Amino acid sequence: MSGSKPYRLSRASKIWLALVVLGGIVLVFGPHFGGIRDTLTGKDAATSSAQATLVESRDLRFVSSREGNISIFDAQSGEQIVRLEGNSDGFIRGMVRALSHDRRMNADETSGAPYRLSLYANGRLTLTDQATGRELVINAFGPTNIAAMGRLLKSQQAKPGEPPQ
Repeated sequence: MSGSKPYRLSRASKIWLALVVLGGIVLVFGPHFGGIRDTLTGKDAATSSAQATLVESRDLRFVSSREGNISIFDAQSGEQIVRLEGNSDGFIRGMVRALSHDRRMNADETSGAPYRLSLYANGRLTLTDQATGRELVINAFGPTNIAAMGRLLKSQQAKPGEPPQ
């Protein structure tokens, strides 16, 4: 063992290693320094919701059926907003499962407290569990998922006779 030579990286290997490390740093810290733009408003979403003005919010109830469908209702009016059938809208389904699991573990599952979807002036979109206080920042999941959740807001819903946004 004492007679073996230490392993040395070639110059090309060192360059590739440096590029990988630099790329990782850019991926981790780039959104923080560059700002995250929201697809609903086009504004910077990096500011916390505590500092931003609330533009719109809607209280939601999620009801799952035995067939695997999820109906989403406006908690105040009782109006059905949308029904997710089959395997459509995987992001919303995943969020509902995660929040339901968290509620079972940390709060009274039977409280019936709604979830609040909130849009702030800085473009931040959040979903808050009113029973546990847990807040999920939808902006962290990218523009496609922001649009999927944003369509549940009253301002984003299609009016009768208009195509959905």
